Amino acid sequence: MTFRSTSIKKTGKNKYKLSGDLTLTGITKPVSMDLWYRGTIENPMSKTPTAGFQLTGVIKRSEFNFGSKFPAPMLSDEVTIKADGEFLLSK
Repeated sequence: MTFRSTSIKKTGKNKYKLSGDLTLTGITKPVSMDLWYRGTIENPMSKTPTAGFQLTGVIKRSEFNFGSKFPAPMLSDEVTIKADGEFLLSK
């Protein structure tokens, strides 16, 4: 799975809409996901400013031919993606 962002737009305080191309099972589709900036703190181990983010979005597995052997009554077509990440300020 790969994701390449194409745009980011502010939608509220610390909230953004992240758009880009998601590739899953060799199929690439444009998607939009919600991005929440959780704040920046000093990492206690590296002493480096570290920004936290949370990404959430929903895709349809049928659009990516993902889990096609399982019919919708067995497994929902909608898949929720949730990722938490931290980014360090490079020196």
